[in-house]
Amino acid sequence: MTSTSCYERTCPPAKPSLMICTALTRYLYFDNWDHLLTFMLEGLELEIPPNSS
Repeated sequence: MTSTSCYERTCPPAKPSLMICTALTRYLYFDNWDHLLTFMLEGLELEIPPNSS
């Protein structure tokens, strides 16, 4: 039996996440990182956190 940390169970590996960003930015133009992340959150139907700036 192997033991996995909470981080390993809840956070996706970095490589697939980077591949998704690469694919999105190859075919779609985003003004900035906020625009990219908002696009991803809306696509996943996640709640967008308030702007902290």
